[in-house]
Amino acid sequence: RNILELLKQFILNSDENLLKEPRIVELRNQYRIICTTQLAVAQEKLNELDKQKEEVLKLNSPPYLLQRIQGMP
Repeated sequence: RNILELLKQFILNSDENLLKEPRIVELRNQYRIICTTQLAVAQEKLNELDKQKEEVLKLNSPPYLLQRIQGMP
């Protein structure tokens, strides 16, 4: 191939890439939204599990267990 053909191909490829740019930007934005949403869901689940853990620890703490034993008839 001569230099003129290579230059024409380069320009053609550049034009095609420019036409694809809006779609690439759109896909990047969708990806960010999906990742942010998944992160928020995971954080919510983690917070719920932390609450459950704290409740279990509280209900099985020595002072609480002693109080329950002493309160038994």
